[in-house]
Amino acid sequence: MNPTLDELEDARAGGLKAAALILLITAGFGFFAWALSGIGHPVSALVDVTLGGLLLARYDFLKPVVLARATIGFFSGVVVSLGGFNGSSTLAFALVVGSGQILYCLSLFLLLFGVVTAARVRVGVALFAISILMTAASIVVIETGPAPLR
Repeated sequence: MNPTLDELEDARAGGLKAAALILLITAGFGFFAWALSGIGHPVSALVDVTLGGLLLARYDFLKPVVLARATIGFFSGVVVSLGGFNGSSTLAFALVVGSGQILYCLSLFLLLFGVVTAARVRVGVALFAISILMTAASIVVIETGPAPLR
């Protein structure tokens, strides 16, 4: 059964709202990580707050900007993940950080790109939840040392 136009519009609006909230939560984590450990940069969190706030206000025209940011983030996650294989950091740590970044970006793709359905919104939010757990784990490792992942 194909979704109706009203169902597609509801899913699109839900995807936009979910993406906005994801950006705002990520900005909060970014500020927290920067304040706690000095990792990351506050400008990144400020960009996420700005984009998240504007998406929440239904400025749909910014979707390509968020998707461009997610694309850059996706490839940076791949680079971080691969960095663990060449010995530039602990393999497990690099995989956790890089995979978390990749899942975060994939959640934004699912919520903003193409025809958004209710199922895509659920999967996108689930991927983001996993990425947040991975981000929290990486902050704990940075604060306590890499021993828990060895």
